[in-house]
Amino acid sequence: MKQVRIATPRGGGSSTSGVGFGCPCVCLDNGDIVVNGIATTSIWSVSMSREVFKGLYGNIIFPNGSYQVVYSEVDGIWSLDIGDSLTSMYHDESDATADTTMDGTLSMGFDSYGVPYVSLCVDGAVPNPV
Repeated sequence: MKQVRIATPRGGGSSTSGVGFGCPCVCLDNGDIVVNGIATTSIWSVSMSREVFKGLYGNIIFPNGSYQVVYSEVDGIWSLDIGDSLTSMYHDESDATADTTMDGTLSMGFDSYGVPYVSLCVDGAVPNPV
């Protein structure tokens, strides 16, 4: 599994790593949950840039876009299964999506110091195009 810590969320603006946080809450005027003693929302919208995970026989691609992560009380993080959003290509640029088993998760949470983070984890590998 390859994991990339994308950025620390901030209210407004965007980071050089591709995560923007203009208006991160989705259709919730007031906080509907409390996390670490802070009133917040159970749904956040995270703007992501295109990310390419390079492999031996090809690359797995996570497309840019706005993704909604939802809070899980069990895990204590906001997350989204992004497996259906992933595509893959062989190095000759032909489509390898149907041949590749891949999965991934976009998540947001707080590290051990209480600092918020966004993380993109992708698991998979493009097979040999024999």
